[in-house]
Amino acid sequence: MFEGAKKGMWNGGTPPFGYERKNKKLVINKKKAEIVKTIFDTYLEAGSSVKVYDFGNVENYK
Repeated sequence: MFEGAKKGMWNGGTPPFGYERKNKKLVINKKKAEIVKTIFDTYLEAGSSVKVYDFGNVENYK
């Protein structure tokens, strides 16, 4: 496990939203990464996690 981590390999579990596992490494999923960017931009604009939650429901993000 430690050797894999030293080589930059993903050590298991569900990858964070916006990433996917390829060849035992995490790579950015461009489509989902755009959603993450939109979520952060919405938070910066609205200044409220409640607004982000509401926005996610309207856009049907899951």
